[in-house]
Amino acid sequence: MARSHHIIKLPDRQRGSVAIWFVLCLPVLLGCAALAVDLARLNLTQAELQNVADAAAVGGASSLTDPGALPFNWGAANSMATSVAKLNVANGHNITDATIEDGYWNIVTKSWVAVTTPDVQPVGYVPAIRATITIASGQNNGPLPLFFAPFLGKNTQTVSASAIAVIASPAAGTGMFPFVLNMPLFTNWWNNGPKIDPSTGKPYVFDITSSYFGGPAGYWTTFQSTNNSASFIAGLFTTGNTSSLGILDNTYIPTGLKASDFKNIPSYASVQSSPGYWKDVAVFVVNSIDYKSQLPIVAIGGLRILGTQGNGANTKILAQFLNDVPAPGTNPGTGIAPSYGAYTPPLLVQ
Repeated sequence: MARSHHIIKLPDRQRGSVAIWFVLCLPVLLGCAALAVDLARLNLTQAELQNVADAAAVGGASSLTDPGALPFNWGAANSMATSVAKLNVANGHNITDATIEDGYWNIVTKSWVAVTTPDVQPVGYVPAIRATITIASGQNNGPLPLFFAPFLGKNTQTVSASAIAVIASPAAGTGMFPFVLNMPLFTNWWNNGPKIDPSTGKPYVFDITSSYFGGPAGYWTTFQSTNNSASFIAGLFTTGNTSSLGILDNTYIPTGLKASDFKNIPSYASVQSSPGYWKDVAVFVVNSIDYKSQLPIVAIGGLRILGTQGNGANTKILAQFLNDVPAPGTNPGTGIAPSYGAYTPPLLVQ
């Protein structure tokens, strides 16, 4: 038996009601589309700008200790930050504009102050570079055009991101060279940077096993171990201290000169014939050297080892202070460690 089919028709006034509701809801639907599409694009662009700002700030901070100015080379840092920013892309366009600021950052209070006197570092603050990257009218092909938001009267949007990177004198860390320096060396040959020998125009060269100002200039350390064998110290040339040590911690000074360990350092003569073969290291500093003792660390310094002279127990290390020795395994603590030429890697703080 054939089945009959009935087509249900809406009354004309119901069809009209649907049309009216659609018209009324259209702005809401478009608004949702604007939120879904435009907000996603804004978030993506914001993330791209943040990456650029981070890279620029870190790049700038890495140049703060470049030669040419003391205590910090603000010009080199500013130039490097700008160059790094322009190597990047955001919103499909090369970055052409970056705002780079020189300043100081307080790690404890998380506050920023601008540089007013370039050679004066405020107490409790560390040198910092702030990079701001903005897509706006007249900057980086801005402002950012929106897709759906124009239906709601919003055609473009300004997007911006900032980052602050610092370097700081280390307060603690790992990977130190197994030598301690006597503080009187810095007292006499350091003044906001290495004192310069007028006869060479370079930092003074000194030998570490001789006595200076009433005591030895430096000596081997075995950090937290009391093992004083030459082979153990030789192993520390590669690893440094593997457990973090820092200011106010103790480091052990063994007894007996480990002359054989000098063989792990090239001779001064060979270094002079092959410039660039020297070794830049971060070392702990103590107030005085007392053998077979645990001594408190008072600072972390930067040292360039130029080589060795002499033989056997008469061997000595020739070295000079530097203002820009990286200490990769270190951290700044509260940022108030004394500055003696060693610095943490650039750190993003905001």
